[in-house]
Amino acid sequence: MDVMSIVDPQLVVAGIVSIYLLEPHAPRRADYLAPASQEEVAVIAITGVMTTTANVISFTTAAIAK
Repeated sequence: MDVMSIVDPQLVVAGIVSIYLLEPHAPRRADYLAPASQEEVAVIAITGVMTTTANVISFTTAAIAK
């Protein structure tokens, strides 16, 4: 089975764009090498889980729809 018959290129681009837009972009700080606070880690982790879940759902939906 051809991979491209399952994965829609437009969906891949949309997924990459959504990851870029949803990922928290840390502000430029002088102490950017300092360890992140627990709140920052929690926000990044939750955002990562949400992004991954959204991509899995979209890829699964696309695979089922084809």
